[in-house]
Amino acid sequence: MTTPERRLIDHLSRWLGGWPATTELDVIAEPGRVRPGWDGKIHPVLGVGSPQGGILSVPPEHAEAIADQYAKSPDLATFGPMVPPLAGFPERGWFTALGSPASGASASGETRV
Repeated sequence: MTTPERRLIDHLSRWLGGWPATTELDVIAEPGRVRPGWDGKIHPVLGVGSPQGGILSVPPEHAEAIADQYAKSPDLATFGPMVPPLAGFPERGWFTALGSPASGASASGETRV
C-alpha cells in the first residue's frame, strides 16, 4: 500500500518534473509547462516550496535563462517578477501563496505565473 507521503511525492514529481528539491530552488525544465493542464489552461511556470527547498518548473526552452537569472538574483522578491518575461509570458504576473499544513508543520509555498 502506498503511503500519503509517497503519493504526494509521486504527484509533485509528475506535476513539476521533479521532487523533492535538492537545493534552495531547483529550476526544472518541464515539457508539461507548455501543454494544457487539468483545467485546459497552460501554466507556464509552477513552483512549490518546502522548508527543505523549492522547485520552479518552467518551459524547457527558458530553463537555462531562468536558472542563470536566479543565480544572479537569488532573492525571490527580486527574482520572482523577472520570471514571467524570461518564461516567454511578459503579460503575466508573479505571485506567491503560502499555506499552512493542518498538522502545524512549517508553511510551504506555491508560485504561479
